[in-house]
Amino acid sequence: MVLLKVKDEELSQSVARIAISSSFFIYIIILNYNMLLGSQVLAYILPTAGAIILSLLHYLWVKRQPGIFFYRRIFTIILDLGMTTYFMILNSQYTGFFYPLYMWIIVGNGIRFGTQYLFIAMTIGFVGFSTVLYSSSFWVGDNRFLGFGLLASIIILPSFYYLIIRRLHNANTLLENEVKASQYLASYDSLTKIPNRNAFTNKLEHYYECLTPIGLAFIDLDGFKTINDNYGHAVGDSVLVEVGKRLEVICKKKSYYARLGGDEFTIISTQGKNHITILAEQLVDILNQPYMQGQSSTISASIGIVLSNFENENTTDLLRRADKAMYNAKSAGKNRYFFSENNPVL
Repeated sequence: MVLLKVKDEELSQSVARIAISSSFFIYIIILNYNMLLGSQVLAYILPTAGAIILSLLHYLWVKRQPGIFFYRRIFTIILDLGMTTYFMILNSQYTGFFYPLYMWIIVGNGIRFGTQYLFIAMTIGFVGFSTVLYSSSFWVGDNRFLGFGLLASIIILPSFYYLIIRRLHNANTLLENEVKASQYLASYDSLTKIPNRNAFTNKLEHYYECLTPIGLAFIDLDGFKTINDNYGHAVGDSVLVEVGKRLEVICKKKSYYARLGGDEFTIISTQGKNHITILAEQLVDILNQPYMQGQSSTISASIGIVLSNFENENTTDLLRRADKAMYNAKSAGKNRYFFSENNPVL
């Protein structure tokens, strides 16, 4: 889509360039049809014909190779400024009529291509306009101060534009970062940095809307309250962070895991009954490993596993079944998983 947009934009500009140069070519011929071989007329016709040929070559280049090319953009800037510079030289005291177009080419390329091309266009434009001024007695004479003012404007005005764009860019970047931060906070747990309840709910509803069969593991930590009471909430938070890391190790990219809140976590698997069961077995083992160096673990996990049932059941019902299965695991002695394929909803 990006290449198509770039291609369409450059093609339309190439067509416009061909139309403008061709119109000027026809205009010259109509005005001077009695003196077509005169040297003054040829000075207009030959460069204009060259501009048409270069514009056609540019069109074919874009047509055959759509995309973003640094040298093609430089060629575009040189072609546009070169054509305008030559016409300004030929028109001498009427140069001022072309000046707005000249500034638009410089600033317009900065808008289209970026600030680096703006400075390139400023440099080329400064050299080109200097040539215009020093090639005409009109500008070298009494009007030289006006000419120097116009020449300075080629640097000053685009530079002013650049400062505005940079400020807007910085403000836009700050706004984008704030939006990303708010989106992150809306979807990720601030402590463990894994998906939160909101993200989990959206994912679960998506699977139900698509009728994607899933296995759901509802995880509750055993003994976590004791950790908070004996060692403080800071240690408890570090335990939760470690649980998030261990979930990431087990699930990798094949399953979706999240923290629902407190010491409750969950896993969604789309790989079938055997896969979610294997994950539960691994979780029971890895979550029972020590969390603090030199001390035996007082943390384990009770896990309830259920499979999705799209007949007369929604996501809330599925979570209730998983929660009941988890309590069955606790009732059976904790540090284990309980699989309930058709556990009734309380």
